[in-house]
Amino acid sequence: MDDRQIQNPAYGLPESIAYQIVKEGIKALSMKMLKLGIDVGSTTVKLVLLDDDNSIVYSKYERHMSNVFEKAGELIKELRGLKGNISVRSVITGSGGLSLAG
Repeated sequence: MDDRQIQNPAYGLPESIAYQIVKEGIKALSMKMLKLGIDVGSTTVKLVLLDDDNSIVYSKYERHMSNVFEKAGELIKELRGLKGNISVRSVITGSGGLSLAG
């Protein structure tokens, strides 16, 4: 086994088999469920997106200037613009979280 096979397990395989490996890998990645945490405090909104290993994929922290709904919506739209249409399980916390969750 040479270095090319270690870096790319599909190296040297017939194209159809290599295509299937890549296709299945992409499919597995797209099926992962990410976790989105939204913390609404008295002055700020914080977002954090975690992968299956609980590693931070994205985070954002901004003051909401008493515009909780607008700022939370803005941050979520920004996240979607960066990460696309992803599936998430979400949790909302903080002193302003109840009004946002309702």
